[in-house]
Amino acid sequence: MKLELITALILATGATTLAQEDKIQYSPRILSRLDSGGRRKKVKDKLEKMKNKKDKGKSPNKPSKKDSSKSSKSDYKDSMFLVPFSCPRKCIDGAVQPNDTELDNAIKDCDGKNDSQKWNIHYKNEFMKIEATKDWCIGVEEVKTCQGKKAPLSLVSCSDPRSDWYFTGGQLVSALCWSRGKSRLMYVDDDCEGSLKLYDEPDRGTLFMFVGKEFVASASMEDEPTLSPTSYPTLSPTLPPTVSEEPTDTD
Repeated sequence: MKLELITALILATGATTLAQEDKIQYSPRILSRLDSGGRRKKVKDKLEKMKNKKDKGKSPNKPSKKDSSKSSKSDYKDSMFLVPFSCPRKCIDGAVQPNDTELDNAIKDCDGKNDSQKWNIHYKNEFMKIEATKDWCIGVEEVKTCQGKKAPLSLVSCSDPRSDWYFTGGQLVSALCWSRGKSRLMYVDDDCEGSLKLYDEPDRGTLFMFVGKEFVASASMEDEPTLSPTSYPTLSPTLPPTVSEEPTDTD
């Protein structure tokens, strides 16, 4: 009678916490009182089934939804200034006229406090997207724009392939134009005025840099006075060279 009561007590503890199950499952004091006719194995198997039932559907290696969204994100985003190499102290400005998207007055003096000169740079796969404001990126207005030699650029939807650029490290190649059989680069005119454009030949006006706010702030300042060093390098040795005596001829 006591043996059946102990068995029933162990089975009833299946509704307790997992920690309690483990404690009873491996308690030598209780298990030693069970006979060797199969009851011990039956009780352990029953507790193991209860444990597995609680763990059903759980995967310790499966990331949470929050982690999944973070790990699947392939974009790199940072705020930078887009500056043309051929136009010192000039920055590309993303401000456009009302009801217009064309970047027809994009070359302006750098201003580190001007938000319209800050660009969010996205990398996805091999292409770069240059975002002026939410979901608006530098791009090709129309496919036929690729036909022109100095066609102006505009702000287009960032989800559109027209906003895809391949950055060579100095030049920005329009992925859309290339896929349509035309080689086109982002470009500014030599006079450093007017619109941001496409151009069909490598030129000094097709070279661009992405720089941070600190660099732009220093480039926007007036020429600073040259600081002279407090000491100068000594050009003459402080000690005369040691001259060894030549051996005398004993003959």
